[in-house]
Amino acid sequence: MKKLIPILMLFTACMTNSSKVDKAQPSKETLPQQTSQLKETNIEPEIKIQTLTFSYNPYSPSGAKWYESKFSKDPKNRIRYWLEPESTLLVNADTLYRGSLPLQIRLTGQMFDKNNYPVGIILEKVRLDEDAKVFKYTKIEVLKNGSKKNGN
Repeated sequence: MKKLIPILMLFTACMTNSSKVDKAQPSKETLPQQTSQLKETNIEPEIKIQTLTFSYNPYSPSGAKWYESKFSKDPKNRIRYWLEPESTLLVNADTLYRGSLPLQIRLTGQMFDKNNYPVGIILEKVRLDEDAKVFKYTKIEVLKNGSKKNGN
């Protein structure tokens, strides 16, 4: 019992001190400034609805890893694309790659005229020169996913 009393006293002292809160606030100058936020695509898409086939390039040095499949044999003319689902109910195309190629999808949607970033991209994770064409899709179909066809 004599050993228990000092332990209880120590425990009580620790509990009493932990309720004290340091109310000092750091000045705004000492807080790290976040250089970028989530960027919203504020450019209007083209009115024309298109259906395009895209292929995935995991070896692309940029954040935009999709290109139109018709340029598969012509890498010099490939245009990089960010693919953006119009709704969270659609599969995000960037989550389809599982390590095997080819990955090919058919999308229906609208193209944005100017290079930009898709909604929700965290700019801190990409370089500033990684803007690319943005294709906002309303329908997605997996054509090839690795050596399998039709996503099976």
